[in-house]
Amino acid sequence: MAIPGSTLKNISDDIIAILRELPADAISEMISMIDYHGFWKTRLPDTFLRSILSPHGLSSDDVQIEIVKVDTDLTREVHFHAHAHAMIYALGQREGLANASRALAYPHNTWQDIQSGEEVDIPPGTPHGFSVKPEGELWFLSVQAPPIVGEGSDDYHQVTSEVMA
Repeated sequence: MAIPGSTLKNISDDIIAILRELPADAISEMISMIDYHGFWKTRLPDTFLRSILSPHGLSSDDVQIEIVKVDTDLTREVHFHAHAHAMIYALGQREGLANASRALAYPHNTWQDIQSGEEVDIPPGTPHGFSVKPEGELWFLSVQAPPIVGEGSDDYHQVTSEVMA
């Protein structure tokens, strides 16, 4: 089932509104990072997501929702998802996390600065990436459908430097 980008944006907006209302310690309790291709990720708990996804007739089986932290140079991790559509929102102090600093996004075949509060819509098959310059930090919300990681599958396809040139 293809989920429209507008639905992903609505889900993202709902999550951001809730994050802005939560105390910082509640947010930090939800975060338990794992390394995924150099990105630090944590999936938001189903108990948190259920009331957000159910009005759309969706569950966490349909949509992968994570908070991601980038704190190192990941410019060599430009990649695409063959099947997943992603909506990215750069988080910051309004959501109880550090503001983006020295942060970069690769949404349209070039690296550019990204600030807290910016959104990036990434349709399936679109090369993209996120990185930081030395001493930089970027937190973002990632809402992807279908999920990029499933039982025995990973819809992460690295783009070679020859393709990026």
